[in-house]
Amino acid sequence: MFKQGDFILRYAFYISGKGSRLFRYLTQLGNQKRPDIGLVISDSILDLTLKNKLLQLDIPAVIFEYEQLPGNNRKEKNKVLSNKILEALQNNGIDYCFSFGAHLFSGELLKVYENRLINFHPSILLMYPGLNAIDQAVSAGNTFLVGNTAHIIDEGID
Repeated sequence: MFKQGDFILRYAFYISGKGSRLFRYLTQLGNQKRPDIGLVISDSILDLTLKNKLLQLDIPAVIFEYEQLPGNNRKEKNKVLSNKILEALQNNGIDYCFSFGAHLFSGELLKVYENRLINFHPSILLMYPGLNAIDQAVSAGNTFLVGNTAHIIDEGID
């Protein structure tokens, strides 16, 4: 697949919770190591099955436990998390970051990685924004309108 001398873009994944979608993706890749997957960033302790898969594929992971971050509210904690993510991306030579996380990015991260932060929101936006989007759709009786939206992250909020 990749050979020496190939130009490789390096990707990171930001996750919250168990990271089940990332685990399914990595499982589909099999046991082949991927030099393009440069980092996994989590805001909570990694699920053991995902952790073992990352070790098997030699993919580094960093954890910034959200509840342990300094700050008196979500906005302050999100700023600290964003700064830590920016540092991790830069330290690992990451070109793009795919976000499956639950927290909003802010600050310098949005400037440095402009148009290179892609969020995957588990609903059809604008119908069910924010957290628990699938639960929102089910509660509204729209079980057939469950989907996924990919968008570039900017200062606006999905």
